[in-house]
This record gives sequence, C-alpha cells and structure tokens, in this order.
Amino acid sequence: MQAPSNHGDGQKRSHPRTNYASRLICQKSSEQTLQRMTEQGYPSLLNAILKRDDDVAFRLQDDISDKPHFLSMNPLCHAKCRNAYTNKKSVEERCRAKIQKREQTDNLQESQQRTPQILTRSGRSTTPIKNVLFVESHVTRKVIGH
Repeated sequence: MQAPSNHGDGQKRSHPRTNYASRLICQKSSEQTLQRMTEQGYPSLLNAILKRDDDVAFRLQDDISDKPHFLSMNPLCHAKCRNAYTNKKSVEERCRAKIQKREQTDNLQESQQRTPQILTRSGRSTTPIKNVLFVESHVTRKVIGH
C-alpha cells in the first residue's frame, strides 16, 4: 500500500514501498556482490537521502527515519549502487541541482505573477496589458479605373 506524501515541489505523491527482499537502492536483482547496510554505512545513506531529490530518496525517506527499524529489515544493496548513490560529489551535485531547480521554479512563478506593462508614446505612464483592448480594423481602398 502507498501513503500520500507532500514531495518537496508541493505536489502530493504516493510513497512506493521498498521491497526489502529485493535490493535497497536499485530494487533489482543481479549477480553483483551484495552488502548488508550496517550502522557504519547508515549515516552516509541518510545524508544522501536527505540531500537528494530523487525516487530512491522519496521511497526510503520514511523507512530510514527510524534507524533501528530500518536496520532490522536487513537491507541489502549492490556495493556499486551504494557507492554511486552515497558518493559525496554526486550527492552535492544533486543538492545543487535541486536548489537551482527550486530557484528557477520560484523565478518563473514570480515572473508569471507580474502584470506586463505597455509604455505609452509619451513614456510617462504605463497601462497594464490586461486592461487594453486591441481592435483590428480593415480599411478597403477602392482603386478607380486605370
């Protein structure tokens, strides 16, 4: 079952459940070496989940908040997946990208809230575009015989 949650962008999404019988991060099976998540690895995974804004973080954010319960689930992950997901450089890059995305969204919302203005010929006053009615007129010219 999935529980609704408010994701960082203000939209509600359902929390997908983590299948602990599968692999923690990728949720796939393969022949790669598996590692059990331990107390030593917990802080780096927690840091990555708190800073990343991705599907893995969204899926694990509730489970990982209760450390004893999380570790009691005996989470397994591929060493390669865990290393890539918790890598400090990639976590910081995702964090910066998340901040940039938020700033762009804020700037877009702010610019949409402004009312465009039309500068008059005199340049002294402006009129909001939403208050202007544009009328197109057609003038027909008669050409008198050649």
